[in-house]
Formats: sequence, structure tokens, C-alpha cells
Amino acid sequence: MANYGRSVLNGGSGASADRLDFTAAPAADNADAISDFGAGDRVGLASAIFAVGPSLEAGEFVAGTAAADADDRILYDAGTGRLLYDADGDGAGAAVPFALVAPGTAITSGSFQVI
Repeated sequence: MANYGRSVLNGGSGASADRLDFTAAPAADNADAISDFGAGDRVGLASAIFAVGPSLEAGEFVAGTAAADADDRILYDAGTGRLLYDADGDGAGAAVPFALVAPGTAITSGSFQVI
């Protein structure tokens, strides 16, 4: 479980699927590193922190560096591996990093679970 401050999250060895939960508000200086995110793993987003629906819909996820519309909440920059939360989509507020995976990791809206 990710909490306040920078952490390195590791799901452990083996082929089991892991869920790495984010339950603290993201801030520019507390992004957590996920060292071994792989197929079947999920990022758990606390519904009290991340303003997304009961599940992260494809329209709330952007594979890119900026929100394209007001509904975009989770951004994934595959070039850097940064996962960002954007509370107001394409509004004036800046997206805030909350996690870092290896650049190029395969991540889609299906990689997230609202908890």
C-alpha cells in the first residue's frame, strides 16, 4: 500500500497478480515507484482520493502527457513511466504524479481498480 512519502512498491516474485493500492493524496514530491508492474497487476485507486467513477472508464484514462478533456483523470506517460492524477481534466489545475513504472510498461484503463 502506498502512503505518504516516496515508497518503492514490489509485488513480489511469482506469476500471481498483484494490486498496489494508492490511498494518500498525490503530491508533486511523493510519487511512489512500482518496481515490477506486469500483466495482470492492478493499481488500486482510493475512491475518496481519486475522483473517478466506480471503475476507471476508458474515457477517464489518457495514454499521453496531458488531459484532452474535462473527464480525463489518470494520465500515463509511457516515455517516462509516470502515472499522474488530474483532478480537473483539461482545466487550469496541473496533473500530479502519483506513481512511476518502468518506461514502456503496458498500462491501460483496465490496469486500474477503484477501491
